[in-house]
Amino acid sequence: MDFTNVDLHLHSTASDGTDSPVEIVEKIREKGIKTFALTDHDTVRGVEEILSKADLTGLRFIKGVEFSCRSSKLCHILGYGYDIKSSCIRQMCRRQMESHREKMVARIAFLKDNFNIIFTDEELDGLNRMNRRGKPHLARLMVQKGIADNKTHAFENYLNKIKTNVTDPSPAPAIKAIQKAGGVAIWAHPLGGEGEKRLSPERFQKELSDLLEMGIQGLECYYSRYTEKEVRFLLDTAKKHDLLVSGGSDYHGKIKTVKLGQLNRENLRIFDTQLSVLKRL
Repeated sequence: MDFTNVDLHLHSTASDGTDSPVEIVEKIREKGIKTFALTDHDTVRGVEEILSKADLTGLRFIKGVEFSCRSSKLCHILGYGYDIKSSCIRQMCRRQMESHREKMVARIAFLKDNFNIIFTDEELDGLNRMNRRGKPHLARLMVQKGIADNKTHAFENYLNKIKTNVTDPSPAPAIKAIQKAGGVAIWAHPLGGEGEKRLSPERFQKELSDLLEMGIQGLECYYSRYTEKEVRFLLDTAKKHDLLVSGGSDYHGKIKTVKLGQLNRENLRIFDTQLSVLKRL
């Protein structure tokens, strides 16, 4: 076993990962991970596929989802252990997916109007066939078309300049939907996710205060991109506010260098007994 026996933050082809849900289960078993959650963005389709098709013998599978929200900044809310038949979760997923579609239309229009970047019908059809599409998919297309040298160039020169009237919902309805469905709501990568600038202490405390008022129940303290010092800070914060502790790699397959079971930057082993959220699931 390379890193740990637990990973509660994984993405599949049901959203923006490259491994199918069943392939993830097979890789989880190969890694020696015993407890895992599939947390695709704004959908439970991958969870349904695992429950109906995957061999879960000897594994503990946690139903998960990750909702994209915005308070004073973009923040992600993880939901664990919900009733998959709950209308609350399904309605939230539908609202989120509609928001993604509206944002993509607005982004494509902005690129055309402001940079004269035009995508072919074939390219747009490819985007529409994706379960979840966002700026990274546009960046990949722009590199393929020779508009940008690489994805970083695409973001810095074009995508980060896009302005639309479509905004992500507040975390409040996501937290409420998860809890009404019998689940637990966790703040994902609270210091900042993959490629994001770390929050300042002041900004973090403001975000935390807002989320506590909304009913957030825990923090993703262990995360693949966090140092031991950052993990310790989050653990201390969770203890101070009586919050549950969670942890995950944010594995996406081939499109990221993150490995299954990688719950910190130093690759220190983290075990399921260190994640108090599991006692509530």
